[in-house]
Amino acid sequence: MPRRHLLPPPTPAERAVVAAAKARLDRLSLYPTPVDIRRVRILQTPWLFELPWFRRFDGYEAGPLVFLRRPLEQTSEDLIVHELCHVWQSQHRFLRMALSYLWEGYRDNRHEVEARLGRGDRRTLGGGAGRQQTAARHASREPSVGRSSGSPRERPVWPPRGAR
Repeated sequence: MPRRHLLPPPTPAERAVVAAAKARLDRLSLYPTPVDIRRVRILQTPWLFELPWFRRFDGYEAGPLVFLRRPLEQTSEDLIVHELCHVWQSQHRFLRMALSYLWEGYRDNRHEVEARLGRGDRRTLGGGAGRQQTAARHASREPSVGRSSGSPRERPVWPPRGAR
């Protein structure tokens, strides 16, 4: 009996976009091991982004699945790289990533900062040397000092010290 799959096989275009995003992410050396893309799927699900929680997003990662608001050919490679960063984070620190949004919120969350670094977004990171310092701080897992409304504040560290 042939094996049935819930999803149709990935298209050549989907495979190519995921491979290109992986190559771009691998060049950045954000992570000690490369992202595993064998099970990564990109799905266009505009109905998902009609739901209140998802309205603010154009893409959303859930494990190996990347949901997109628009068709793949209308989606930037930057967004795919951003979501692929989240795939790596889910593969290697799922619980820490999920809980970090409770302690750190969304905008200044270390996992979002890493994903913005992955796509090369300088707007939220200050650009230049600040961007490199942010990348080094996140790579070394040191507590970070973020800037929100112009004043420094120490961000919570997860897991809490002593629990590691």
